[in-house]
Amino acid sequence: MGAATLTAPDEVAVEPSRIITILSPKGGAGKTSSATNLAVGLAKKFPRQVVLVDLDLQFGDVASNLRLQPTTTMTDLSRAWPVDTTQMKLALTSHPTGLYTLCGPLNPAEADDITADHVTGVLRALHRSFKYVVVDTDPGLSERVLSALDVSTDMVMICSTEVPSIRGLKKALEALDVIGLTRARRVLLLNRSNAKVGLDIDQLERTIGRKVDVRVPSSIDMVLATNDGIPIMESGRNPDLVRAFEALVDLFVPDPVADLHGGKSASRLFKRKA
Repeated sequence: MGAATLTAPDEVAVEPSRIITILSPKGGAGKTSSATNLAVGLAKKFPRQVVLVDLDLQFGDVASNLRLQPTTTMTDLSRAWPVDTTQMKLALTSHPTGLYTLCGPLNPAEADDITADHVTGVLRALHRSFKYVVVDTDPGLSERVLSALDVSTDMVMICSTEVPSIRGLKKALEALDVIGLTRARRVLLLNRSNAKVGLDIDQLERTIGRKVDVRVPSSIDMVLATNDGIPIMESGRNPDLVRAFEALVDLFVPDPVADLHGGKSASRLFKRKA
């Protein structure tokens, strides 16, 4: 039997395999740093079972944030379409932490070669091959981002302590509700949560309509980590930041207590309402 192509209309694999899409309608909220630290944190627990997809196809920074120099990208897959699972795996770039990445185009103009159908096919195929697929997206709700959300099991919403970021996220969530993209479980991460900008977190939660699940404090170490290409979860250079991202990782790690008692493998997140 030949290898299945990525265009096969397979259903998303059952839990506990996850497609976790990182969403922020506004740029500058810390979306890519959150995606890379989540992916690295998961890969440390599940080496070679995690893949990070850079879906910010014009100006993605996943390769830069991980100090990678990919030789193959999403562009290669789109140009060879349809591709089989083996070709898809050959397009991945490995990271020393045991993480795999599917990097974005090397040239912003190449983004036009990648369609929403390519995105759907790639994510479905990766979902069959990896325990965790983490998807970094570009700002806004493009057709490709919506395609990713349509097959996602989880969505991590990134918000910073700035009014435009809060309002943008609220509008994005309302839009997703209107078009029926409500299947993915939602996690709210607040970046720069301790910034002294006169923002009341209770008010933020009322505006967005849900509680903050993870608070990531502001620190120059985050900027230094980005510049060095070594994520906080890899270097461990700031304990407060490490603890914050460990809390995010733990939301997607199966609970061994549930397994011990014969229950379904469910993360701590799934024990409470999304």
